[in-house]
Amino acid sequence: MRTFRMLFVLILSISAAFFPCQPTAAGAPSLITVGAFTVSNFDDSGQGAAAVRTALVYLDRSATARRLIGSLENAHIFIMIETGYGDHYLPSSNSVLWNPYAGLYTTDAHVQTAALELLHELVHARHAARNPAAMERNHDIPAGVFTNREEYLTIVYGENPVARELGEPQRFNHYGVAFVHTATPTDRDGDLVADSE
Repeated sequence: MRTFRMLFVLILSISAAFFPCQPTAAGAPSLITVGAFTVSNFDDSGQGAAAVRTALVYLDRSATARRLIGSLENAHIFIMIETGYGDHYLPSSNSVLWNPYAGLYTTDAHVQTAALELLHELVHARHAARNPAAMERNHDIPAGVFTNREEYLTIVYGENPVARELGEPQRFNHYGVAFVHTATPTDRDGDLVADSE
């Protein structure tokens, strides 16, 4: 199933590069441009694009997030809205899989917003855009509670400074206890729904 999803993301990201505002057939994913990103809604409701806009407006309150996201303007990143739990960056298709209604319940018993989880994945995308070979090497270097050096760099130098600026909890490892279903990408209240990956 994951291989199929990755192939689907690759096909969508290639089509998004050539047809960023293409019309879609009923039931097909709609592709909408939001800032520097192409967003797949999986329906014509526009809710996915609206969630990305909400997250980006929220993150824009952080000078660090503005700088990080601004550096991705020409990176052609595809954001695929997910309904499952567990956000990911896929270097092979330059895609972020993101659930805009899944905050992360940290090991310190705090909740980070889904918007901050999007920022985390965009920091991975920034690393890939700047130096894909270094990013790949960093994934192979163990880093204790951070899993690997790539996650360490992403959390310590990307996610945590933004969390501080936005008044969100910081992480001191690459783990989360569970996901929290929230009403919007910027909420930190909700119901625990799934174990984290």
